[in-house]
Amino acid sequence: MIDDNFYNTEINLTTHRATPDNVVDLFRRHVVPEVFDVLSLDTDGNQWLLWMNLCKDGGYRPRIVMIEYNVDLPFDEDVAVRYSSYPVHQLCLANLGKFPSMVSASITALRNLGRALGYALVHIGAVDLTFVRADSLHGLSFPAQDDPAGLCALARYQARGRKHLLHRCATGWRQKPAHEILTNSASALSGDFRLNDTDWTFERVLRTYC
Repeated sequence: MIDDNFYNTEINLTTHRATPDNVVDLFRRHVVPEVFDVLSLDTDGNQWLLWMNLCKDGGYRPRIVMIEYNVDLPFDEDVAVRYSSYPVHQLCLANLGKFPSMVSASITALRNLGRALGYALVHIGAVDLTFVRADSLHGLSFPAQDDPAGLCALARYQARGRKHLLHRCATGWRQKPAHEILTNSASALSGDFRLNDTDWTFERVLRTYC
């Protein structure tokens, strides 16, 4: 296990800041096998890029992937937030006392990314999506598998009576951010996922991402 703040040798928890550029090296350094059971990614930021690079560049093939999505991005739009070289998560917490809001990717973008990597979307949770590697399904299927609209309807049904869960599957933008910080799954898979933030001020990063 990897965390950017904590470590615990008793449970094999190590401290690293995982980025799209170093995540494959981190896994190799810790001798993670290429095929393993569960990959859980929750970095409040660029976890979708970690997944993409682990599979595309590292050759890793976890059977199940659990990955955080952005509940505020329209579920039916293929949209993802570009990778900034700034440590956005830490900056938002340290300066504003809150997690970044403009991070990660939409449900549809992650579904499309998963398909390209050989995975099927099988469940939408309160903050995470669950994918199963297609060849691990052995011909079986889940209700509304790979269908964001159907899975959202199922999630809303399961959340009935629990208002705190009904915010899942946003159907529109609260406030659409600048186009330059957005990309989509096809562009990301072709390598176009970085934000050109060399001339961005610290204040602009906070204003845009937090």
